[in-house]
Amino acid sequence: MHLENNVYLEGEDALIIIDRRIFPRSEAEVYCIDHVEVARAIEQMLAQGTGDIAITAGYGLHLAAREFERQNSGRDMAGLKQAADRLCATRPTGFHLGVLLGKLLDRVRKASEIILEVLKKSLSRQREISQATGRQAETLLASGDTVLTHCFAGAGLLYMFKLQKKTARI
Repeated sequence: MHLENNVYLEGEDALIIIDRRIFPRSEAEVYCIDHVEVARAIEQMLAQGTGDIAITAGYGLHLAAREFERQNSGRDMAGLKQAADRLCATRPTGFHLGVLLGKLLDRVRKASEIILEVLKKSLSRQREISQATGRQAETLLASGDTVLTHCFAGAGLLYMFKLQKKTARI
């Protein structure tokens, strides 16, 4: 698994989420084919970490947009707004989740293409931040240190371990 591939599209119509409840001891892919399944996966904690939750919800909105495009031969802004509201409700305190979904809705023209464009930019930015965080954080570890995290620390932590190239207990 690549560090940034905790959630990704398979084709255009299926979202794969690496189940964070069992990671890193095991790795399982969960397939979601619509925004309702994505929302349930977020609520059940399959996706963890503020950035990954926001990206997961964004992909859920993409799936909703694809569905509305197929059903209506175009945009259904009311339906897309309802999908965004459902996804946003999965984590009411998720600031990044709400911001990203709001940004996606604001930019919708041909929904699925615009959503993927914004998601790719957001994922690229998230990767840059995670790598920079990992580079900075790896200088703080000494051999044999134990790391205790609160919640899921995300890719920054994984980059830190990768860059440290030392065995750390999780």
